[in-house]
Amino acid sequence: MKRILIIGNYIFGRKYMEHSKRLGYEVILAATTAEEELSITEKSNIDYYIQIDYFREEYSLAKITEFYRKIPFDGVLAGHVFLPSLVNLVSKRLNLPFFGTEAIKNTTSKEKTREIMKEMEMFEANYFKFSSKDEIIKHKDNLDYPCIVKPLNGFGSINVERVNSLDDLLVSFKKHTSNLNYSILGPVFSEQILVEPYIEGKEFSVESIVEEGNVNSIMITEKIFNEKFENVENGHIMPAISLSNIEKKEIISYVNKIHKIFDINTGITHTEIKVNNDGIHLIELNPRVGGGFIAEMLSKVLNVDFYKIIIENCIGEKYNQVFKGNGYGYIRFIHAPKKGIFLGFKNIENLINDKNFLDMEYKIEPNSLVEKLDDNRGRLALFAYFNSDNFESVERSVLLLQRNAKIMMKDDTHA
Repeated sequence: MKRILIIGNYIFGRKYMEHSKRLGYEVILAATTAEEELSITEKSNIDYYIQIDYFREEYSLAKITEFYRKIPFDGVLAGHVFLPSLVNLVSKRLNLPFFGTEAIKNTTSKEKTREIMKEMEMFEANYFKFSSKDEIIKHKDNLDYPCIVKPLNGFGSINVERVNSLDDLLVSFKKHTSNLNYSILGPVFSEQILVEPYIEGKEFSVESIVEEGNVNSIMITEKIFNEKFENVENGHIMPAISLSNIEKKEIISYVNKIHKIFDINTGITHTEIKVNNDGIHLIELNPRVGGGFIAEMLSKVLNVDFYKIIIENCIGEKYNQVFKGNGYGYIRFIHAPKKGIFLGFKNIENLINDKNFLDMEYKIEPNSLVEKLDDNRGRLALFAYFNSDNFESVERSVLLLQRNAKIMMKDDTHA
C-alpha cells in the first residue's frame, strides 16, 4: 500500500488527509500539535503521526527521515500555504517528486519573483522593499501612486492594500507591522513590505499541473472582488467567462512560459495574473492548488477527481487524459458586515435550497469571533453553485444568495 506524508493539519492538510484516506492510501501526518490534541476527525484519517516543529526545518527533516527509514512513504503534500519549503526539502532529500529548491525560493518570496521577472524583461515597473518608516520617506520621490503594498511572504490577501499617497503608505506600513501574527502560529509574516505600482485590469488565476517540467495549465478562473475591501476576493467563476478564445490561449501560453522560467519540476500550481490593454502581468505563482473550494469546483467543472490528481502528482504518477469542460461553477464568499460574534445565517435552509447549489463551507464557525474585516479572515462562509448547461443560471443563484443571505451577529440583528 502506498503512503502519503502530509505536513501540517490546516485546511489544505485536513482535506488531503480525508481524500488520501478515501483513495486507499495510508496517511502520515507531521505537525506541531501533540498527537493527543488532534481532533477525532484528524485521528480517524491518519495511520501514523510525527510531531515536528514547522520553524526548525532541519530538526523536522531529521525526525521525518528517521521515520522514513522504518516506514517509507511515496509522496509529500503541504497542509498550509507557508509549508511548501519544508515539503520540498523533505521530498528532495528522500528522492521523492519535488517542486524545486530554487523554484520554491523564487515563488514564495515576492521580491525574488520580481527579480526573476526583471531579469527576463517581463516586469518593467520599479519595486521597493521597505523595512522602516525612514526608508519609505527616503524613497518617497521615487514612488508612483497608486501603489500596492504587500508583505514579502504573505498569503490570503493579509496586509495587501492599495494606497494612493505617501500618508496612506505610512499608515499601511504601520498597520502591517502590527499585524504579523497568523492564528496560533505567531509572527509568520515578514516585517518587510514590497511596494510596487498598482496594475489596473481584470484579475484571473490559472491552475496548472507540472510533471517533471512538463506544464499543463487546465483552468482559468475569473476573480470577483469585494466592493469595500478591494483586494479581498469575493468569488471565483470557473471557467472565466469574460475572455475570448484568443485571450485564453494567450494566457495559457504566458503561464506555461512563466513555469519554465521558474524551473518548476513537479507539483500543482496556482498562478495569479492581471490582464489589461498592455498585456498579461504576473501577480504571483503559488506552489499549490488554489484555496477557497477551487479544487472541489475543478472536479465538478472538468468532471475529474482533482484531489486524486493532486495526490498522484505528489507521488510522481502522470495524468494523460484530456481535460474537457463539463459546465460552469461560481464560488461566492459571504463577508462579515462588521466585527463581533458571528451567530450564523438566519435562513440557511433557504440559502441551500437552490437547484444549482453544490456545497457550502463555514470559514468562521457560528458563535465565533470575527476579528478582521479587510482580508480573507473576514469571510464567514462560501457557497458553491454549479450548472452543466449555462453560466447565467449559476449567476442568478449567486445574485439570490447576495440578496437573501441574513447574517446574524451577536446583537441578534441581521445584515
